[in-house]
Amino acid sequence: KYQHGLQLSHFAGQKYELRSYRKKGEAETFLFLNNQVSYEYQDLLELELVAGRFFSDQIASDSSAVIINKSAANTFGFDDPVGQSLTSAFASGPLHIIGVVKDYNFESLHKPVVPLTLELFPKVNNGYLSVKLNSGLNLNETVEFIDEKWSIYASDKPLQYFFFDDD
Repeated sequence: KYQHGLQLSHFAGQKYELRSYRKKGEAETFLFLNNQVSYEYQDLLELELVAGRFFSDQIASDSSAVIINKSAANTFGFDDPVGQSLTSAFASGPLHIIGVVKDYNFESLHKPVVPLTLELFPKVNNGYLSVKLNSGLNLNETVEFIDEKWSIYASDKPLQYFFFDDD
């Protein structure tokens, strides 16, 4: 969660997976970018819920839940997406939409927002980590601190980083 003025969660910003989804019982396939996120992701990015809720570690069924952005809801044609079910080749069973977030820049700040799905993977980060810096921190010292911590857990992989507003 919070360490040395940092809030940690899973990766945001680049290299999103493309996933296929169908409305349950329908043949049309939709391809959306997908991000695997932790419970803290909403707080980290200060995502605004338009409907429903975010993932909770108190609700076991969230492992088969999905959150979509407003663009995805519009693309699906859902007026009220919360409670709707989707199928995906990447899921062993139906995925239930539990929330809709307001569209936000999840790639570069310079790219238009496109449909996005969020799925819960609280313990998997595929070597990526999102870090939100508190204002007033010394950027060089903070990056050095992150690099030190990174090398403890991923000594075989050098720290590579970017900033949303640089891309």
